[in-house]
Amino acid sequence: RSLVDAQRQLAQQEKMASLGQLVANVAHEINTPIGAIKSSGNNIFNALNTAMSDLTRLMYLLDHDIRELFLDLIATLNASSMILNTREERRVISETSTALENLGITEARRKAAILVQLGAQQQIERFLPLLQHQECDRILRAANEIAAIVNSTKNIQVAVDRVSKIVFAFKSFSRIGTSNEKQMSSLREGMETVLTLYQ
Repeated sequence: RSLVDAQRQLAQQEKMASLGQLVANVAHEINTPIGAIKSSGNNIFNALNTAMSDLTRLMYLLDHDIRELFLDLIATLNASSMILNTREERRVISETSTALENLGITEARRKAAILVQLGAQQQIERFLPLLQHQECDRILRAANEIAAIVNSTKNIQVAVDRVSKIVFAFKSFSRIGTSNEKQMSSLREGMETVLTLYQ
């Protein structure tokens, strides 16, 4: 009798240890996107402070045509869906930098990096008046701040989606009926839930 009790107690302890490990893993998986949300929120706050003051002054300095071109440059942020890994980004910045140097643009590397960040590197000719403008640095700085806001907002959306999937998967996985009777269940749905949790 005492051997059976000891075996049950050991099995219960193993279950509790597994549950503890699962809870720790879930906490980590939820904490990661929450950290991304917090960081992105700080980035938005900082970028907004800078962008709003710079943008107001900049709009007064630019004539109508350049102002419209600047707004077109900002619009490329939402139109661009290309995601580059670090190696690809370096290559594209290098190519864009060379193209800017060939057009006589100073500080080509720095400006190329901003154009790539904005997703505007394939429209250099179109935005050349901005790159040649006497307020080019202010224009690119303001555009870069707005890009930081847009990218941080996208990061928040991705992180929130990830947390939502984790929470939904756990709710689905841990669903317990009010009765002890067997119920029909979707094998596909169950497997997708388990794969989401495993991921």
